[in-house]
Amino acid sequence: RLPERALPTFFHNAGVSVKAILAEAAPKPKPNVVITLSGDYPSYVTPSGRFSFLTEAWSQTVSLESFTESCEQLTTAAWVETVTLRFSDLSANLATLYAMRRALAKLTEAGKTVHAHLSTLELRQLYLASVATTISMPESAVIFLGGSAFVQSFYGNALDRLGFKFDKLAIAEYKNAYDNFVRPSMSDAQREQYSALLKSIEQHIVGTLAEARGSSEDTVRGWLHDGLASAEVLAARGVIDQLAYDDEVIDDD
Repeated sequence: RLPERALPTFFHNAGVSVKAILAEAAPKPKPNVVITLSGDYPSYVTPSGRFSFLTEAWSQTVSLESFTESCEQLTTAAWVETVTLRFSDLSANLATLYAMRRALAKLTEAGKTVHAHLSTLELRQLYLASVATTISMPESAVIFLGGSAFVQSFYGNALDRLGFKFDKLAIAEYKNAYDNFVRPSMSDAQREQYSALLKSIEQHIVGTLAEARGSSEDTVRGWLHDGLASAEVLAARGVIDQLAYDDEVIDDD
């Protein structure tokens, strides 16, 4: 005869065992890879010294070459389903951002889910973040969203006052190198060149954002020129998808 408490104990232990077996057999959630985007991403990190092969490994600077290689490895990693881009003091130039965006686009093409999370928002960050499936930012995010511009300083008058003269020989009016040391202001020819380049850059950015965010180009131009200044407005206008803080999106454990 079994003791009075043996039968309940038996069923309890059996239930625990079955739960353990089912938990072990259940499909495990695949890890979320977090990529922190920070710095200017030079083309490559210049080796120096005797142990040059360790230069990039110990440096805080990540090269564009290394970033591209990492993205390529993630595209073929079967254990990766989700990639979160965490933006932090990204200062890369437009050419570098273009290359980074192409590398990240391969993740979505490979079937990975890419999420971008920003604590500040500028045009360069939005351009890169738009490669993601979804974009989030906290309500407290700092926003500087506006159009592109070129800034050029001219020192011709200042040098004249100091008694200096900068000699320059230009073959034609479009040879604008060192104009800032000779002229007091921008020439019509240089303004024409900069205007054409700026128009081309803006058209590329607007077209890319419109396609990525499922909006019209006129809508995107409105984002850049309407002075949007809060995360709530950005979400309402379709610039971002979600209002969330870091701990709601990124698991640091």
